[in-house]
Amino acid sequence: MHSYTVSRRCDLIYPSGFIATGSVVAPELDGPKDWSHVLADESETSQKSGETPRLPSLSPSRETASTSGDPLVLVVEDNRADVFLVERAIEFCKLSVRLEVIEDGEEALKYFERVESDDAIPCPDVMLLDLNLPRRSGREVLQSVRQAKRGRDVPVIILTSSNSPEDRRETAALGATRYFRKPTSYQEFLKIGEILGEVLKISTP
Repeated sequence: MHSYTVSRRCDLIYPSGFIATGSVVAPELDGPKDWSHVLADESETSQKSGETPRLPSLSPSRETASTSGDPLVLVVEDNRADVFLVERAIEFCKLSVRLEVIEDGEEALKYFERVESDDAIPCPDVMLLDLNLPRRSGREVLQSVRQAKRGRDVPVIILTSSNSPEDRRETAALGATRYFRKPTSYQEFLKIGEILGEVLKISTP
């Protein structure tokens, strides 16, 4: 998992325990989806606006910049390129939130088991959930969360490449709050930040 407050900097904690700190953290663009065209779109947008595209920076750290009063956003997503774009969307919309990332469905289920068994563990204020996850599917995670005492009221935004009407119906029936299909455009992906702001009732620029 990783945690950070997004405004000017972010601290990302992955399952290995490594913490990467920087204004933007660029994961390896691995996985089934090639986001090179999306990131190229970002660079082109920056050039048109006259801004200098910022290169991501990484520096190891054992401290986080999280503010405990900020909303906690849980991202359950195994594709680090998608996580990177979610981070950019949050930063673009100037949302001050803590972000935790879990990279497979089994770990997400264990996370909520700990939340249910220990009141000292904060329950997320919102969850971004991919459907196609390793080990356990996003549907299984959603169903389990909706049956949990503390998790049943957590807003869940489905974050997926699927545009299947069946997926939309099934996740809505299981209690999903919103459904966001991953777009191929960088500018379109930034809209996930607006949706987060709406769900969290945080005004965005």
